[in-house]
Amino acid sequence: MMQIVNCTWKFKFQCPRLWIGLHETSDPNVRTCESCLERVYLCKDEDEVTRRSSQGQCVALGFLRDDGTMLLGKVMPVT
Repeated sequence: MMQIVNCTWKFKFQCPRLWIGLHETSDPNVRTCESCLERVYLCKDEDEVTRRSSQGQCVALGFLRDDGTMLLGKVMPVT
């Protein structure tokens, strides 16, 4: 698992699924997980992660890895 440092949030649950394997929607930044039936929101920066996490939404973190893969799951603020 990749360690994330200097962030204001951490994973509450990290999903093993891949963004590319999620069901596409009409919004290219939102996909649906067929396992848990939740919408997953592609976040492009930490501000968006913070906003989505405060709403309890699943996120895909597209800005952390150079190899094109993404971390998916639910995040929560670090207190």
